[in-house]
Amino acid sequence: MNRRLIRTAALLLASGLIPTTLSAKSERIVVTPGVKDPGGAIPEIQARAIAAKLRDFGDTSGIPIVMIFAEKSPGEEEDKVPGAVMRALSTRLGLVGHGVLVAHFPVDDDWRVWIGNELASKFARKPGTAAELTKSGEMHEAKEAWFAEVYARADEATKALGAKEPGKKLGITADAIADGLIARLSPQSVAN
Repeated sequence: MNRRLIRTAALLLASGLIPTTLSAKSERIVVTPGVKDPGGAIPEIQARAIAAKLRDFGDTSGIPIVMIFAEKSPGEEEDKVPGAVMRALSTRLGLVGHGVLVAHFPVDDDWRVWIGNELASKFARKPGTAAELTKSGEMHEAKEAWFAEVYARADEATKALGAKEPGKKLGITADAIADGLIARLSPQSVAN
């Protein structure tokens, strides 16, 4: 595995961004669904509300969703291969198969989402494996359309609330992303 990706994961772990316990049988880390925001990118009250929402969803659906606010963005070399950073973090966190990792990187206000392999078909609302949906471009298209919907809802909420502070606006977007994932992945979710 790329050493820079491992270093990025190690930095996230060392910074306390991701609470962990190590399994005695493997190096896989077990995480608790919720929000990890060590730098205080969003107001604490918003982080707690979103974390509670994600934990409740994880408890009822069995789908863990972890949202992290990184304090720095991946380097150009780390980010050379599309999806490599998110795959490495998701693998390390045990989310690559059945879970979701949402990450906000501060440079360019960059949101990314990793949808676990077992959830790819449900998220894309198309039959196929994660590999097939990625290769065909359908997963990318589904994510782009989903993000457009989420951002539109966040913009509406931001205007309605009159939020002007960057942290509060970021928290509103994070909340819209959490709601969008829950709606998309809930057992009651129906394909369009």
